[in-house]
Amino acid sequence: MRDRIVEPELEERVSARPAFATLAVRGLGERELALEVTRDATYAHRRRVSLRGVWEWIEAEGEVFHDVVVHPSGDLTLAVEDTRRARDGFSLVRSGPDGEVRSRAPLPSAPLPTSDLEPGLPDPPWLGRARPIGALGQGWVRLVARGEDLVVVFQSLVAADASDLVSAVSALSWRGEAWSARWTRLVDGRHRVEPPLWSYDEFRFTDVLTRPLLAVDPEDGAIVVGRTWTQSRCDAARRQYSEFTRQRCFEEATGNVESRVLPFFFTAFSAEGDRLGSHTFVPAGGHYYGVHDLDARDGAVVVVGTVAEADGAEGPRLYPSRPGGAPDMVAFDGLLAVLDRASGATRLERHLDRGRGDLFLAVRWTEGGILTAGATDWDRWPGGMSVSRGSDPWVVWLDPSDGDLAVAAFDRPSASRHALAYAVEPFTDRLVVAGADDAPMTHSGDGGRLDAMTFGGLHLTLR
Repeated sequence: MRDRIVEPELEERVSARPAFATLAVRGLGERELALEVTRDATYAHRRRVSLRGVWEWIEAEGEVFHDVVVHPSGDLTLAVEDTRRARDGFSLVRSGPDGEVRSRAPLPSAPLPTSDLEPGLPDPPWLGRARPIGALGQGWVRLVARGEDLVVVFQSLVAADASDLVSAVSALSWRGEAWSARWTRLVDGRHRVEPPLWSYDEFRFTDVLTRPLLAVDPEDGAIVVGRTWTQSRCDAARRQYSEFTRQRCFEEATGNVESRVLPFFFTAFSAEGDRLGSHTFVPAGGHYYGVHDLDARDGAVVVVGTVAEADGAEGPRLYPSRPGGAPDMVAFDGLLAVLDRASGATRLERHLDRGRGDLFLAVRWTEGGILTAGATDWDRWPGGMSVSRGSDPWVVWLDPSDGDLAVAAFDRPSASRHALAYAVEPFTDRLVVAGADDAPMTHSGDGGRLDAMTFGGLHLTLR
């Protein structure tokens, strides 16, 4: 895998906007199954799942595609939300590798144990509905295939009060024709988070505050659910599970409306559904930071995202956007950290700096090492969230045993718009890095220029 990054035989495919950009890639044997999205000049967007060049599913009116996974048999499962339903809008669609649907049914759940029942909430406490998700955002229903079975984490509006949220995790078994829930556990009880209106969509800062992340350790089946450590989530864990103190929630967790300081925490569950505790993570020396993706392996959790280190008491470290100029841009570095699953201790932490802004958006932990991809070579000023220089896609491989590292960035012709990777997926004979090309920056659509908010597709194959 290292050689494919250090000395790649590169195949580049770019689709002119408006076109479908890639949000996720899954291996269906040696073929590529993709979750994709397009946005038109009216700002309307739609998603599709496609087996490239063979078949596709496109969102119907009122549908939202949240996530998709592939099982060893070649079957795939898609998480869909029907926004026309007042409740129980989350469904699972299972099909064969040819796209022929075998089952479509509401997301099942098992009864919650009494330890998870929160006073004042109905049983079950979820509405089965998410808030609207941006075109390039991550879903609120996340899937991991465990053989032919499935682990699902979902975040939902609360049935009793649609302004509050809860999240839960389930282990589901496939019975040949339908899903059944083996167990369901509450992750976060009643809480509330609201992304600021000025959060930036293309880099998913809106999603970091709200959506859950999910990974399953292939060694022992342990489940890891990650999210931003907000005061309301901290209070929910304190009330229900005594995992934090009131003082820690007040002093260390971030606010419920935040876009720059986004501490992370994860909760582990055994394969049988036992809650194993929660642990927090803040990057060393971080002033601004956030975690965008995670994976798990060998009793550890890898998290990736971005971090701007503090420059003394003055704020974040800055760099000059022009040679010889005064420092005027925030020095965001690509964040990669490996955490012990049982204790939360940091085993390894790297802040990767290519000179301008750096960000990781996706990670895969394979037998051959850790792969992560995202956006590099962008500028963001210190007064807000505006990005003033377009990014390039990049990919990094890291051996967690010795810290060996390989980095590859792919220069795109324009610095006035973004090219970035939302997905990285290894195959036997290649590495696929995919995302969006010619995508808008913060102010591209100012003045009603909705046509400038479209984007194209980017697909890189490294052999």
